[in-house]
Amino acid sequence: MEDVIKKIVNIDKETIKIKEKTEEIINNKEKELKEVLQNLEKEHLEEGKLEGDKKYKEIIEIGKKETEELRKEEEKTLKNIDNLYKGKKDELIEELFHSLFKDKE
Repeated sequence: MEDVIKKIVNIDKETIKIKEKTEEIINNKEKELKEVLQNLEKEHLEEGKLEGDKKYKEIIEIGKKETEELRKEEEKTLKNIDNLYKGKKDELIEELFHSLFKDKE
């Protein structure tokens, strides 16, 4: 009988050891999984940041091109206005001169 009790106690001790070892394995696996998840999250954040930076640069480049096109159009418009003024300058001055002095006569 004492032998049976010793065997039961030994089985119980072995069961406790197996349970502790299993818990240790589970804890180690959880720790590994957390590390893997943190690394994946970090990678995705980096990828997102890089993609965001790329999109930002693309938008800025488009804005620069549009600004340059607008500047060129404005320069062209100003040049046209300047050419029109130069072409009619003498006529405008003469009309202004006559209107100023005709009113005083």
